[in-house]
Amino acid sequence: MISMSDDDFDHLFKLLNALSGNTYAWNQTSAKKEHIDQFGKKINPGDVYYKRQYGNSYSQELKLSRQSMENILTILFHGSLQLRQVGEHFFKIEQDKILSCYKNIL
Repeated sequence: MISMSDDDFDHLFKLLNALSGNTYAWNQTSAKKEHIDQFGKKINPGDVYYKRQYGNSYSQELKLSRQSMENILTILFHGSLQLRQVGEHFFKIEQDKILSCYKNIL
């Protein structure tokens, strides 16, 4: 897989969350104990990893290591210009909503 810079990763991660919507957004967190991600990659205590709820129970949670998330982002966005454009569009909509709310407060 292609290794990406932190800036590229952060941008593509935001696009993924724009496509996922607030209810199913991925969250970055730090491991307090050892985990195994959805693809069998080990996540050590202190490692940053990514998780997403997919149900009402704590056990209904997807976990991805940084490397697994990077692989997903590469597959989704480096392989499809159209999907990247859709992600950019939804991300802009979210940013516009935030800006509008901020302007209303001021």
